[in-house]
Amino acid sequence: MVLQDILEYKKRELAEFKKQYSYSDFEKKIKTVRPKQVFRQALKKSSLTLIAEVKKASPSEGLICKEFEPVSIAKIYEEIGAHAISVLTDQKFFQGHIDCLKKIRDALSLPLLRKDFILDEIQLLEAKAAGADACLLIVKALTPQRLSDLICCSESLGLDALVEIHDREELQIAMDSGAVLLGVNNRNLQTFKTDLNISIDLMAQIPKTCLRVSESGLENREQVDQMRKAGADAVLIGTAFMKAANKKQLFQDLFS
Repeated sequence: MVLQDILEYKKRELAEFKKQYSYSDFEKKIKTVRPKQVFRQALKKSSLTLIAEVKKASPSEGLICKEFEPVSIAKIYEEIGAHAISVLTDQKFFQGHIDCLKKIRDALSLPLLRKDFILDEIQLLEAKAAGADACLLIVKALTPQRLSDLICCSESLGLDALVEIHDREELQIAMDSGAVLLGVNNRNLQTFKTDLNISIDLMAQIPKTCLRVSESGLENREQVDQMRKAGADAVLIGTAFMKAANKKQLFQDLFS
């Protein structure tokens, strides 16, 4: 299952979703106003910050967590010292749901990232109404104009946009679109193979005025130190934490 297949399904899913809901449906649900840029600011709190991810499954790993309790997992992340939490909300490929994000928001105050295949403004409104502080925007999934439009919409809603790139061409598109928070995905979304050299190469190309996040494939202290040395401001780690029986110990192993 490559990215193009996922996007084709997501477009059909989104078309059905928009038959049921309008923008105003979610605008009415945006009741509480959280501080703007709270996600971005959280990533500046130390020399290398952690975005810990809540996910049940993935196309590359299959089922990761059988006994999936998103709120309990998020609370552990908060306790061990994560600076922000990423929540997978895609149902088809990651077995997630927007309700997972809502429940986590109700339970704790850490900044939350909605991680999904965002193609339309209505998904940003849905994320805001659910309590998200940021959304993932994947350059490879969008035209440059759509990316620019969605970044502008995110800003108008008070959401940070974590703009995901995988190569230098995508970095240029992201910069031209006004991205200030860049996520370098070490996973090739066509083959789903990871290569940490992607971050090592691209971190040096990203202007220091931007915040730099390394995503995917990080499992041990050596790799985390590599990302720190490469210039990452934050790392996003999901699978390693979801598989860890002792998440506190893993955090200490990676960061202490």
